[in-house]
Amino acid sequence: MLFMIGPASIVADDPLIAVVVQSLIGFVLSWTVHRTGHRLLTALPQKPCRLYVSSFRCLSVRLTRTQFLWVTELIVGAAVFAAVVGKRFLHTGDTFGLLTGLSFMVAAFVLYFIPVYLGRLWIRHYYPAMTLVGPTEEGIKTSLPGIGSMCTFTRKP
Repeated sequence: MLFMIGPASIVADDPLIAVVVQSLIGFVLSWTVHRTGHRLLTALPQKPCRLYVSSFRCLSVRLTRTQFLWVTELIVGAAVFAAVVGKRFLHTGDTFGLLTGLSFMVAAFVLYFIPVYLGRLWIRHYYPAMTLVGPTEEGIKTSLPGIGSMCTFTRKP
């Protein structure tokens, strides 16, 4: 989060305290979702596995689960960087800046969702039973403590 405060304040032209408070709120929300995603992948094998880029094509590289998570983190980081640069170009006001900014935004959008796609392929190839099984009540309580009680409340007849 501290890494992104500088670029965010440059893009937003807001006072630094407003950017810090908004960044903290966003960081807490995104960290919750982020950790939930990591916990969903803990059932995957730890041994090195091939990286699939489509249902049938794979790269020759073999990654452990931790390495796979780092690759997806780097892709998301590149997406955030592209979005910050794209927003900066959008504010220039000329045609070149508009086209460049939109190009960076499209690249950021695509890069942001590539890890989700790669994760679904990884799960499909190395742990297909995971897609058929929903989260357990214990898993929900561990990941999101408040959600478990709401789910049990709505299930009462």
